[in-house]
Amino acid sequence: MEQVKTISLCIFAIFVFVAAEVVLAQDKDDKGSPEAVSEPPQPGAGQGTDGFSLPEVKVEGQQQAAEDEFVDEEATSATKTDTPLIEIPQSISVVTEEQIKQQQAQTLSEALRYTPGFFAAYESDVRYDNAPIVRGFIPTLYLDGLLLPDSRGFGAPRIEPYGLERIEVLKGPSSGLYGQVPPGGLIDMVSKRPKPYAIHEVVLQYGSYDRYQGAFDLGGKVDDGGRILYRLTGLLRKSDTQTKYAEDNRIFLAPSVTVRPFENTSITISAYFQKDDNKGISPQTLPAQGTLFSNPNGKVPVGRYVGEPGYDRVDKTTFFVGYSLEHTFNEIFAFRQNLRYSTVKLDVHDAVRGEGLQPDLRTLNRAVYDITDFADNFQVDNQGLAVFDAGPVRNEVLVGFDYLWTKNKFSMDFGFAPPIDLYNPVYGQPFDTPAPLQDTLQKQNQFGLYAQDQIFFKGFVLTLTGRQDWVDTSSRNLLSDTKSSQDDSAFSYRAGLNYVFDFGVAPYIAYSRSFQPTLGTYFDGKPFKPTRGEQYEAGIKYQPEWFPGIVTAAVYNLEQKNALTADPVNEFFQVQTGKVRVRGFELDATLSPLPGLNMVGGYAYTDSEILKSNIPGEVGNEMSNVPKNQASWWTDYTLQTSVLKGFGLGAGVRYVGDFFGNTDNAIKMPAVTLVDAAAYYDFGGLCQRFEGLKLAVNAANLLDKTYVTCFNENYCSYGNKLNVFGTLSYNW
Repeated sequence: MEQVKTISLCIFAIFVFVAAEVVLAQDKDDKGSPEAVSEPPQPGAGQGTDGFSLPEVKVEGQQQAAEDEFVDEEATSATKTDTPLIEIPQSISVVTEEQIKQQQAQTLSEALRYTPGFFAAYESDVRYDNAPIVRGFIPTLYLDGLLLPDSRGFGAPRIEPYGLERIEVLKGPSSGLYGQVPPGGLIDMVSKRPKPYAIHEVVLQYGSYDRYQGAFDLGGKVDDGGRILYRLTGLLRKSDTQTKYAEDNRIFLAPSVTVRPFENTSITISAYFQKDDNKGISPQTLPAQGTLFSNPNGKVPVGRYVGEPGYDRVDKTTFFVGYSLEHTFNEIFAFRQNLRYSTVKLDVHDAVRGEGLQPDLRTLNRAVYDITDFADNFQVDNQGLAVFDAGPVRNEVLVGFDYLWTKNKFSMDFGFAPPIDLYNPVYGQPFDTPAPLQDTLQKQNQFGLYAQDQIFFKGFVLTLTGRQDWVDTSSRNLLSDTKSSQDDSAFSYRAGLNYVFDFGVAPYIAYSRSFQPTLGTYFDGKPFKPTRGEQYEAGIKYQPEWFPGIVTAAVYNLEQKNALTADPVNEFFQVQTGKVRVRGFELDATLSPLPGLNMVGGYAYTDSEILKSNIPGEVGNEMSNVPKNQASWWTDYTLQTSVLKGFGLGAGVRYVGDFFGNTDNAIKMPAVTLVDAAAYYDFGGLCQRFEGLKLAVNAANLLDKTYVTCFNENYCSYGNKLNVFGTLSYNW
């Protein structure tokens, strides 16, 4: 496997070097116009570009303006082609770069907090992007159309939102194209890529808990002809958190280059480096008595640290490198290949996990966990597209073959630390080095063959997708030196029908199935079985003709077998409970009805139930961390005229209904309503001399509400309190 990766990358490096030499030689006699440029074909699925579209001439100003829009009416990841949302038989939410900037999202969970049906128990965790929930299930995470390593575990990368130009949330099964998706859906994050116009941005930020952050985004044409483009995005952060002694530091750098050796061919080479090296753990693990429930000794302070400041740390290093190749043969045929090698390493020293309060209700028993999670993968996705007419019917046929190799090594050492006074902690007490508890090595190979036909006839759009997967998984318990292996295969598919009326309304129906070879093991090292699911969905979409916007209303019913839930005996591990069902209704809207006015939000009703379980008493219970009711709405407006031109205000409200923290439904979290706000001023409205200079102030949880999430009586964490950020940015 290592030889395959090395040879592939070497061959590609040679090819790109030769191609670049050809381009530079040609460019001496072929200078492009600075006013207009033919945009090269960009990587499609998950790239947020023109996908398989033929090159077209666009005026730079118009092209750049489109990048700054709050509303995006297309999605690439749902069909691996550029398809208008109104033509896709699936509920999809798209968060644009402009929305991320307006709300100053610092994590993936924060970027999606106004997405109906999305829920994160708490929005900030220095270890990983805290297990978001979509339609009752933890979604798989993708970046640029390719699966992230260990995307649902400790080693999952914490992707930096500043490096993204959009996020697409596909709700419901998408295994017909991807294979590696639970029935709840997937989240595809799209990296910033080279553009044929100048990009120059620097950002300085200061905020709560002494948060110092600087970022830059640079890009444009290397040569006058625009055949070589570049993009370089970076960020540096040093910050404390609301938890005393805990940090949230980061170094992030993402270079990319697009080379266009021939008129209808483009290659984009990209890399991603990120290092989160932090002292302390945030949030802390606290008992329910004193946080969620009352305690005769009083409330536990929000910033209370019950670990060992001199011992605890989190070190996560993330590195990706890959390329996207696209070639358009003619008006009918096109080909694309996406390839990436990824590696993530996580080291955690955590001197406390809630082991329960002693009878005095103030002395906390503590344990020590040392965790190392190394995730490594290589993947390649080959796609071919044919667009043709058969009489009055237009067909867009996609065929593809992908390969994924994954290696995951997870080890955990466990021991006990001296108890600590929850209300008057004394640190520095000695404890023994933790002993090995688990050490597993798991490898997986997955081959997938898929096909899709989008059939257009008058107002009808029929989408048919099918995929065959072959997966082999090997697991080794390094402590007991035992091995196990399993081979799995499955056929997944989707069928959906839209009818698009001339006035922008499109009802749709869809049926889809999911198959997910689950990477991970029980506490004893036994590998998980693949999960299987199915969903029925019906809905209606509306796309206004006179302003940018998309509104989706959907009802659905989905079931999953071999569902993963928390191990009731062994913390940090999971078990497969059997069968669960989720059904609900979602209303999702993103609108820009007037110049300067943006709105996003909606409502989600999610009814979950455990139908079959290997744990007594769970049948009939609700699933954990699935609120029945959620609602959110954000509005911002920027003045377009008057002496205050460029001044804007934004405000949002998020409501999360009550939910259970675990599957035995013993602990219930109360509903909470949070308010966010923003104020900003573009100094270009004051004077042309200051054009590009912008000052913004954002506040999350403006009313400073205290809320708690508990997974059991010994595992509770406070949500984010009031966070205020001041941001000064300059674009030229």
